[in-house]
Amino acid sequence: MNNLLNKFSLLICFYLLIIFQPLQSKAQAELGTPSQVIDSLELKKTIPLSEIISRSAEDKDALQKIRQGFLPPAEMKLIMINIDSLISLYESKLAITAKDLSTYKSIHELETSKRLWIHVDIKLSETEKKLTKHVEDLTDKEKKVIKIKDIWINTDESLRSSNIYPVLAEEFTNINSIADSILNEITAEIKFILDQQSKLINYSIETKNKLGKINALMAEKNIRNIQTNLPPLWDFNEISKSSVGLVKQVSRVIGDEIEPFKTFTTEFKNEIRLHISFIIGFFIFFIFLYFRTRKYINTGEPISEKVIRIFRFPVPLALIMSAYSTLYLYDAAPLLFVELVILVIVIAIIPLIHIIIPQLTRKYTYYLTGLFLATRLLGMTLEQSIQVRILVIIVSVLSAYILLLVLRKVGKADQENSSGSLVLAKAGLLLCILSLSVAIIGNVTGAGELSMMLCVGTLRFVMAVVLFFITMNILKALLTLFMYSKTIMSIHLFKANSTEIYRFSIKLIYVFTFLLLCNSLLEVFNMKDSFFNALEDFLEEVRTIGEFEYSVGSILLFIIVVYLSALAGKVLKTFIEDGILFNFNVKRGLALSIGTLTRYLLVTTGVLIAISAVGISLDKLTVLIGALGVGIGFGLQSIFNNLVSGLILLFDRPVQIDDTVEVGNLIGKVKSIGLRTSSIRTFDGAEVIVPNGELISKEVINWTRSDPQRRMELIIGVAYDSDLKVVEDVIKNTLEGHSDVIKYPNPLILMNKLNDHSIDFRILFWTDNYDQWMRIRSEVLLSIFEALKIKNIEIPFPQRDLYIKNLDSIVGNLKK
Repeated sequence: MNNLLNKFSLLICFYLLIIFQPLQSKAQAELGTPSQVIDSLELKKTIPLSEIISRSAEDKDALQKIRQGFLPPAEMKLIMINIDSLISLYESKLAITAKDLSTYKSIHELETSKRLWIHVDIKLSETEKKLTKHVEDLTDKEKKVIKIKDIWINTDESLRSSNIYPVLAEEFTNINSIADSILNEITAEIKFILDQQSKLINYSIETKNKLGKINALMAEKNIRNIQTNLPPLWDFNEISKSSVGLVKQVSRVIGDEIEPFKTFTTEFKNEIRLHISFIIGFFIFFIFLYFRTRKYINTGEPISEKVIRIFRFPVPLALIMSAYSTLYLYDAAPLLFVELVILVIVIAIIPLIHIIIPQLTRKYTYYLTGLFLATRLLGMTLEQSIQVRILVIIVSVLSAYILLLVLRKVGKADQENSSGSLVLAKAGLLLCILSLSVAIIGNVTGAGELSMMLCVGTLRFVMAVVLFFITMNILKALLTLFMYSKTIMSIHLFKANSTEIYRFSIKLIYVFTFLLLCNSLLEVFNMKDSFFNALEDFLEEVRTIGEFEYSVGSILLFIIVVYLSALAGKVLKTFIEDGILFNFNVKRGLALSIGTLTRYLLVTTGVLIAISAVGISLDKLTVLIGALGVGIGFGLQSIFNNLVSGLILLFDRPVQIDDTVEVGNLIGKVKSIGLRTSSIRTFDGAEVIVPNGELISKEVINWTRSDPQRRMELIIGVAYDSDLKVVEDVIKNTLEGHSDVIKYPNPLILMNKLNDHSIDFRILFWTDNYDQWMRIRSEVLLSIFEALKIKNIEIPFPQRDLYIKNLDSIVGNLKK
């Protein structure tokens, strides 16, 4: 019967479903989806009658605030002035570079033109972004006004048929009138801004086209530089046709740069003021360091004399350190400004050469600095006149000769004390000498542009090496002062990890200076853009192995992300252990567990992010996990066992850092606990790596788990004729007088055994300096021995009687 009722109920439900399904579809078609219904209800939202008056005041105030957010006429006029000035700037730059770009004879002219157009492009882009942001703000305000207006319209329609409507009609009219007025203002302002933005976009497109043409011409000229484009030096008839001398060319270039320089100083006056404030700030800072380092003289502090002497020149240090801000404060500065900055830097490093540059190459550095200043004049020439070519040869020959002398000095130093830095220096010197040799040969045979580029570029690179070497030493000196300051060393985090922090910071300084040097090398030979374009193409090119697609960039990204996550995990672990948890007096073992787990969690997260960044789906990791499971089953049991044991050690903490443990025949102090292995330092000084499985599966004696106390035992024998009460008092007084013997638990003095030659006492006492137990045992024994000796109590030693048969006959034979 129940079965029949169940079937009948299912049949009725089935028919109801068939009947109501069309009705449901029809209703949904008429009313819309649930989200559409909610939206329609939102659109029909009205204001309750009791809140109309108060809501009217609130909305009027809100509309007034929106209106106040518009640009006032004065600011709109200012925008027009700025845009007009940008257009004027564009047209002025266009007038400066009016001639055909293909008629430019040198890279210098193209570089000047490129900097002008980069400056215009940056200004146009910045203004365009500001206008776009303002349009977005106006659009948001428009949405707010429409929302307020719609609510009041809905309220108006809902109350129109009521008797109270005539009383509120004027309120509705006022609100809608204000909203319509604001919407009209927003529309007008958006139209105005879009019109201005359209002008800027057209100019921006033209500017980018010009920059593209300039870059193409520069690349073409760099290729042509390797060709012979001038008559050889022995063809005097052809050479004499070049009449423009060196002085006239330099004067012409400087004259052409005066106007862009004036425009630049006017436009960047705020940045120039900020730059001057940087110089003053650095000067005050280095003055402070100068007086601070004077107290380290002859004090035995770990501050070298070289570091102290560096800070005796605060003005050059301030100029050098503030010079790097030019890379970020100014966009495409004129070449004349760049040359002035370079001149200031060179003058600033001259007094520091005597302190920082090794004596082996010091005087040669002075010679190369003078030759570098000569190449600045060569860099401002437009034509390869006879004067220019002769000066290029002279500078190249002298530079090659000086670098050859430096190479000999470095070679001798390498033979006496070989190192990787000296080998690298020798390789760099050889390349520079080779480059200058090619410059000499190219100038003689007629490859004037190539000769100029190699001569100027090589000396620029040499001076860049000198500058970055000096900068690296300045940064190392600052780091040394920072690490050894009392304030820093009072912080446990820095004090406990001072060596690691110092070494890591030194590596960062090396990497920083190396990257700056590489960037300088690319800029010297005008290869920066082409190099980075080629590098980008190489990294982004998609390659395939079977069905798997990859790029070198994605693999490099994976390596970088994993490395950075591992580095961040290590830094965070140290910060948690020696910083946060140390300040909260958390036990070192617990702090280690928290820090280690945090580190591995961060590393795991970094690996997962790196895998996602490469484009590998995380779902595919299940295959890897399955393979890992098979590997564990077949051959990785030991590794997996150690990993699990490491987690148990971190969570359960039966063994902690600085515990003294005994594992089999091994006894020592635990120095570190990892996921797979732990390190135990024996009392002999050996570092023993123990698998974590050994610490979990085997019997481990932990001498200091609960407390550092240890019981010690001594056996002392005295002669049978000794006064035992005196012996007991002597031992008791000796134990009470020793500072490392604790009173609780009380020391015990027990008669242990009656030996053949002595009465033995067993002495049991406790100490809480377990690490010093050997010293304490020795001191207690020595004190007891001295005290017994004073009391004339004999400490016997085993004695035996020796009986020799036929002694008389043996003696008689000896006498004969």
